[in-house]
Amino acid sequence: DGAPLESKPFHWLLGRALAAYGTVDLLEGRNPDTPVADLYARPADFRGKKVKLTGLVQRMSTAPVGDNPYGIVNVQSGVLSVGGDLVSLFIPRTRPAYRAGDLLRVYGFFFKIERYTDRSGGQSRAPAVIVTAVEVLKRAETSSDDGFDRMMTMIYIVAGLIAVWTVLRLYQRRRQQAHYARMESLRRSRRSHDSDDSQDTT
Repeated sequence: DGAPLESKPFHWLLGRALAAYGTVDLLEGRNPDTPVADLYARPADFRGKKVKLTGLVQRMSTAPVGDNPYGIVNVQSGVLSVGGDLVSLFIPRTRPAYRAGDLLRVYGFFFKIERYTDRSGGQSRAPAVIVTAVEVLKRAETSSDDGFDRMMTMIYIVAGLIAVWTVLRLYQRRRQQAHYARMESLRRSRRSHDSDDSQDTT
């Protein structure tokens, strides 16, 4: 095996996974995890059949899947480390998003042993699984960088709100000053008019 993904069978299985997404029957839930070694040893026996795996997400991203009759535009494509073995995942939904460090239990259809180019530029092989359901056992811890970014975002938001509030207060103060100036001008005009009237009567 070890061939690249075949588009038509891949799309067909992806459509099946989307139609059944989020459902795990009682038998599936009770079944033990599928040994990755068995997928390597007997890929033909598992092709198109349900598997269950538990592992840590190594990487995850959104990827297009090309034209297909199931209306699927993008999937979450990633790598799951299962006891040191790497498994390629294809999740037919992009939300909720999963990320590196998440501990997941996944259910899905085994597709085949795929060949891919690894980060070093070499050729590697890994089982490809099209996911029908995901259980999040533990979310990745938020990194200090993420926390810092969120803190800085909050600072910018607060600073922006203060700036807007300051501008509004200034605007209101100027309107009040203009109003008082108009009222004072009106009072002076009335006093002058009253003074002229009194002089006329005398």
